[in-house]
Amino acid sequence: SSSFFGRIDLNTMEFLTFRFSFYNFTTTSSGYSFTTSGSITFNFQVSPVAASMDILFQDSNENKVYWLANCTVNLTEGVNYVDFEISGRYYDPDNGYVDVSTTTPFRIFDGDLGPSQGVMIIVGDTDGSGNSVRAQLTALSSTTYVVDMDTDEDGDFDDWTSGVQNWH
Repeated sequence: SSSFFGRIDLNTMEFLTFRFSFYNFTTTSSGYSFTTSGSITFNFQVSPVAASMDILFQDSNENKVYWLANCTVNLTEGVNYVDFEISGRYYDPDNGYVDVSTTTPFRIFDGDLGPSQGVMIIVGDTDGSGNSVRAQLTALSSTTYVVDMDTDEDGDFDDWTSGVQNWH
């Protein structure tokens, strides 16, 4: 089942807010099945435009649940580009969770494959010890990015690098 709630400006016929909630939405393809429950809310009355999500994904084949918790996305539209920022937590049943935050907004120009600028930090506890590993994804251009890691908690992202990678 699902529900939809929203408000529209009757003068402009544009959405002011809307919320889409869904429960036990199952998708099956080639014998693989996922069941999804959650909600997505948009608020177009604020600048930047704010979206929030809280979504559970159940892998029906392995009976594992993944969770995108308290995720927010802020979108700012400019001339020929969109800036976006992300924050939230992603839970994995086998590996724990990571916290995601954007320290510099990502910018995607119209027609580009990927963002040409922006930085995202991902922090996680990889071994259950309470020690954090941090990764930093930096957009270098509309076609390339790099991931650098701080695995020894010294605050420097110099312990490992992916080298320059292409957006796919």
